[in-house]
Amino acid sequence: MRIPIILSTLAALIVMPTTLLAQALEAPQVGNIPEIWDARTVEILSRTEAPPLRKKDIWVLHTGGRYYIVVRRYILMHVTPQDARSEGLSEAQLAQYWAKSVRRALPQIAPTPDRFGI
Repeated sequence: MRIPIILSTLAALIVMPTTLLAQALEAPQVGNIPEIWDARTVEILSRTEAPPLRKKDIWVLHTGGRYYIVVRRYILMHVTPQDARSEGLSEAQLAQYWAKSVRRALPQIAPTPDRFGI
C-alpha cells in the first residue's frame, strides 16, 4: 500500500528546510488531497508561530526547474506543469498567483503568541 509511504515522505518534506530542497532530487507527488494539505498547513503554521507570520515570509522558490511555495523555510506546495496547464498559465505565473493567495490567507489564520505568555 502506497499511502503510508506517501504520508511518511510528506512528513519529511514538511520539515525540510529550503536549503535541503536544492539537494533533493524529487519531491513527492500527492495530488490535491485536502486532508494532506490541511495537515501540511497546520504543521507549518505551528512551526512558524513566533514571531508572527507576515506576508513577506511567504515566497516562491525556483530550483531544479520546479516552483515551490515556501513559508519561511518550509515548503508548502509544489506547482506542477499539470496545474499550470489547467489554469492556462506558466508554472512561474501560477506560483506567483498561489503565493499571492497564500500571503493573503495564512497571516490571518496563523496562531499568534499569547499576550499572557501561556
